[in-house]
Amino acid sequence: MNDPTPHPSHALLLHTLEHAVAWLDLEGRLCLANPALATLLGDPAAALAGRAWRGLVAADGLARWDAAFERASRGEAGSCACSVHGLDGRSLAVETTLRPVAGPSGRTEGVALSVSQPLRRRGDDDMLRWIARATAPLTGGDFFATLMRHLAEAFGLRRGFIGECMDMPITRVRTLAYWFDAAMRPNIEFAVAGTPCEKALRDGRLVCIPEGLGNNFPGARRLDLDGYIGAPIHDTAGQCVIGHVVFETQGPIDPGILDNPLFQIFVSRASAELRRKRAEDVLRASEEKYRLLVEHQTDVVVKYDGAQRLQFVSPSFCRLFGADEAALIGQPFRPAVADEDRGRFQAAWSVLPVPPHEARFEELVFTAQGWRCVGWSQKAMFDAEGRMDAVLAVGRDVTDRLRAQEQGRQHLQQLAHVGRVSAMGEMASAIAHEINQPLTAVRTYAQASRRLLARGAQPAELSDTLERVAAQAERAAEIIRRLRSFIAKEEVRATPVAPNFIVTEVADLCRSEASQCGVQLQLDLAESLPRVAVDCIQIEQIVLNLVRNGIEAMQQLQPPAARVLTVSTRRVHSDVVMSVRDTGPGIPPECAERVFDAFFTTKPGGMGVGLAISRSIAQAHGGRLWLDDQPAGGALFNLALPLEAEKEEP
Repeated sequence: MNDPTPHPSHALLLHTLEHAVAWLDLEGRLCLANPALATLLGDPAAALAGRAWRGLVAADGLARWDAAFERASRGEAGSCACSVHGLDGRSLAVETTLRPVAGPSGRTEGVALSVSQPLRRRGDDDMLRWIARATAPLTGGDFFATLMRHLAEAFGLRRGFIGECMDMPITRVRTLAYWFDAAMRPNIEFAVAGTPCEKALRDGRLVCIPEGLGNNFPGARRLDLDGYIGAPIHDTAGQCVIGHVVFETQGPIDPGILDNPLFQIFVSRASAELRRKRAEDVLRASEEKYRLLVEHQTDVVVKYDGAQRLQFVSPSFCRLFGADEAALIGQPFRPAVADEDRGRFQAAWSVLPVPPHEARFEELVFTAQGWRCVGWSQKAMFDAEGRMDAVLAVGRDVTDRLRAQEQGRQHLQQLAHVGRVSAMGEMASAIAHEINQPLTAVRTYAQASRRLLARGAQPAELSDTLERVAAQAERAAEIIRRLRSFIAKEEVRATPVAPNFIVTEVADLCRSEASQCGVQLQLDLAESLPRVAVDCIQIEQIVLNLVRNGIEAMQQLQPPAARVLTVSTRRVHSDVVMSVRDTGPGIPPECAERVFDAFFTTKPGGMGVGLAISRSIAQAHGGRLWLDDQPAGGALFNLALPLEAEKEEP
């Protein structure tokens, strides 16, 4: 066997190196150790000569050492992480590198051993300068990768990573920097259940497993990992865990690493960068939502400064008015407005300084698609000194809505007209009777006049008879006028009208029908009521429908003297209320909620549209129609209409 003693030049080289190195023979005995190794093990180099390095290795690392040394003896370089016993009694976690040394014949004659202690301490100033120099110009992924690479090399890690939590509660983590087997690897994503990371993330506390990691975690055993440290990263408020830092070693890990300034600074820097990244992610997501909202919505959004110059315009605004954003910003742009709507913008602007600092209006403007009606909602914004420095306005094209409202109004008008014609058809017998009375009187007085003329009566004798003829003819004409007016199909016109006039007109139309049905029609009208601004015919239609429903409800009531229908008027706050009360059987409780539904009726042969149309007419006038409970029996319907002076302008 060749002499394993190192060549003198090799010995000189070993002694000049700052790293801890040694020369082993093929039996694993120390032939030569340099001063750095002696200092690491706590004894002069001479005391190490002839010692078997295996005798210094802790029991849990013997298998790894034997395998690595055997490969080096066969000519293959290798490494091994393990703990060794210093000659001063200390236990040291070290990383050993073994390289075969070939002699002149080419055969392996010894093994060069290099020993490093990943956890050796450096001065605080050196560490700060080192971390600052390595990471200062970097952010994001480059920052995490650089920091992890330097720390993994400094602490001799088999595996290390910085992980970010992907959900809450935490079930998955993705790495932002991943070190494994002496190199940075592509980032991975993994489930935390069943891993040592689960406890660090769930409890939000430092977790240190010095050794035996593979005994409880099969995944660690497959990767030949023995020691573990996991440090959670909390959000800015310190309440939620948003990620963690993980150190894993092939051999045991020294818990003293937790007190190492390098470790603490590393975790602190990683935490700060992850919080910054999360804040940027939230901001980026918010900006993306804002961009999607503004760029793809159909509503237009603009922002004016205090001088009514545009500071912001949405893409929808530019499309609506066929204008370029660059040309609009900084300009006091206002579209062409229809003559009848001029001044509405300025009027709305003038009320913004007054709480609640909001204004709404509609105007007909000229757009790239022609004349369109746009509804605006404005909100004032104020600076630190309380001055209105900007106004945010959101506009919506309401042309189609207004067109639909107009179509609905016309449809309601048509239905109302059909209802009036139908009501007159149902009242034909009573109307014929009412008209027949003055016509009969006219015939009687005409015959009397003819007889007087046959006797040669003087004109003075005929005067009284002819006046009576004229009066009855006028009465018949008035009945016809009222009927024609009621069933006429005319444009809706809101005019000031006395509520009592509406009631008396309806009473005159229904008095004959009520008399035929044996119903006493009573009026209880308040005096000096303010006028209401309504379409008189349509409101008469509501009252007529309620009166006729009440008359019909009491037709079978016995005795006939109990058939009383009362129509009353009164003022309630800012409304005039017209009420129609009957003494009939009332509305069954199960039907009370549905009486205003279209096509619902409690009358045999009824269509169920009268009350539905009546409520729609009331709502179109800014009023309401409702049914009141009557414990004593009968039905009580109320129609409330706003007073003329308090009715809002359109």
